[in-house]
Parts: sequence; C-alpha cells; structure tokens
Amino acid sequence: MAASKTKRTSRKGNRRRSGTKRFVKCFHYTSKPGWKAILASKHIRKSTKESRHAHSGAGVYLTTVPPKQGKEKIAKNNWKFYGEHYIPKGLVDIAIELALPVDKVERVDGWSRDVLLHRKTIYLKDYKVKVWKVPGGPVDAGRVKLIYSKNRADCRPSDDNPETSRVCAGHNAAKRRGNKSNENETKIKTMLMIIAETISDVLKNLLPVY
Repeated sequence: MAASKTKRTSRKGNRRRSGTKRFVKCFHYTSKPGWKAILASKHIRKSTKESRHAHSGAGVYLTTVPPKQGKEKIAKNNWKFYGEHYIPKGLVDIAIELALPVDKVERVDGWSRDVLLHRKTIYLKDYKVKVWKVPGGPVDAGRVKLIYSKNRADCRPSDDNPETSRVCAGHNAAKRRGNKSNENETKIKTMLMIIAETISDVLKNLLPVY
C-alpha cells in the first residue's frame, strides 16, 4: 500500500534524490498574514478534521502546482469551482516551497486534482524552504518573486515583508561580520610578523660584535 502511494505522489520533473531517499517538490499556498504567522511560529500547523477545508482528514495540504501557473489555476486546483472566491481573500498570494520525503505525503482526491497531504505539522527547521509571491492576472514566470529562503547563502530580503527582511538582514549581517573578522585576523597576523622582524633587526644591531 505504501509503495502505491509513493509511486502516485512522484511526478516527473518534481522528483529529487538524496542518497536513497526520494523527495517531491511541494507548495503550500497561504495568505500574507498566514505566512507571517508561519514565519513567527516556524511551522505550518496541520488542519484539523473539523476544518471545512480538510476534506481528506487532518494534515497540511499541498500541491505540486508551481506559483508560475498563476492564481486562477492554483485556486481552481485547490478548491475546484469555488477557487475564484478565495483569490480575493488572498489565500493563494504566497507559495511556500518544500522538498518533502515521498513517503511522508499521499495523494488525495483521486486524479481529479493535484492535492497532496502531509499528515503532521511541518517544522521549517527540518527542510529547505523557499517562499514565493504568486503573480495575478496573465501568467508570467518572470513575475514570480522569491521573498524568503531559509538557507543563509540564498537569503534574499524583500520590502514586501518587514519581518522577512529583518530575518534575512540578520543572516546577511552575521555573514558580513564573519568576513570582516577574518580580514581583521589576517591584518593582525601580518602586523605582528612585521613587528617581530623589526625587533629582531634592532636586536642584531645592538648586540656587540666580537
């Protein structure tokens, strides 16, 4: 049964290997306030069975539909014919990209929609995370904007989210401080070598010659 789910959740172009483990690129769509809450809590809380959107049970609902497809297609995939009602509410404004282990997600709602379900709360510290601003209107991949990345090397601050900018700015400032510290160490070592050589030369001149 598990093998069947693994096969169905893996799509060509979205699979990634890490050793023997297989991953699937997923997107969790939310609003700007929703993303701020996720960033503050550092986790994506699973929907409960009582939630009106949790048609397949408790868990975090995701999809492999990328943000470049545009809000209309994403909303239709996520909520069928009711999708157009959720666009004005901003529920597809932000896409949280995650690479999740294939055996941790399952496809739900048959093949009529591209919907995946992760049964437990997702903690951001466990995965590489990228967050995208979803474009509205005509689809244009160039308008999909990266507003957050958890990896420090990829961290790109954005004015769209002050909290995100603060976090990314902190990461980049720490990196700059580290580089400056290394430069200062090199300068100090060089100066000490010059001083030592100078003292050695002075002592040689002061010593009596026999």
